[in-house]
Amino acid sequence: MNPEVTAEGEFDWQYHQHAAEMTASGSLILFDNGNYHALPPRPRSTVEESHSRAVEYLIDEGTRTIRQVWTYGGPGEKVFYSPFISEADQLPHTGNVLITDGGRISDEMGRQSEQIVVGHHWARIVEVTHSENPEKVFEITVDSQERDKSIRWSVYRSERLASLYEN
Repeated sequence: MNPEVTAEGEFDWQYHQHAAEMTASGSLILFDNGNYHALPPRPRSTVEESHSRAVEYLIDEGTRTIRQVWTYGGPGEKVFYSPFISEADQLPHTGNVLITDGGRISDEMGRQSEQIVVGHHWARIVEVTHSENPEKVFEITVDSQERDKSIRWSVYRSERLASLYEN
């Protein structure tokens, strides 16, 4: 018996994923931190080449295939990088995706970094449409105005409370 899974179509594996969960339609959605973008023996990506994303996969256990059906982030104009924690949830009433881009780090020059101990930490929570070309519906940044290294913000998970919104 062949234990391998075959990826179909345009596909990227995840690297250092968080908060994987099944959607109501039976797909798997998760936050892909995107650390290193390589499995040994391939060399790891640099911090400048790294990117995170929310991604959704459809898995067929019978045929042992996996297909990437939706993504937000990654290379291009929507690039961001959270090397730790974070989450992606499909919202039940709208179908939109709430992304907790919770572990952003920047160095003294404001460039993205992986230096958890010495870097400036901040986070972002963004809701996007679950469409082929996702659009932002909502975005909030959690940060301090000070670049004091003793002030660090990160967001492990976030939830949209339906009781607070009409839609």
